[in-house]
Amino acid sequence: MKKSELQEIVDTLSDILNTEPEGIVEIIRGRLWERQDYKHKLGNLLAVIHRDGGHYETQYGLNSACKDAESIVARHNARD
Repeated sequence: MKKSELQEIVDTLSDILNTEPEGIVEIIRGRLWERQDYKHKLGNLLAVIHRDGGHYETQYGLNSACKDAESIVARHNARD
């Protein structure tokens, strides 16, 4: 687990501990929604870079898709 992921968990737990019980579910729902939203946006961006409908990420996984997308963008930027 990366440090940023751990920090997100710590922040969430801190928010939960400082919240009335009935508000805890809303905090958790909000954090899950944020993660899903970012994952969706990242998937869309990778699909544009790889020029597919998300198939590259599905086939090779998120880490490889990101790494390969960096190479694609770097090659594209080098041409400019």
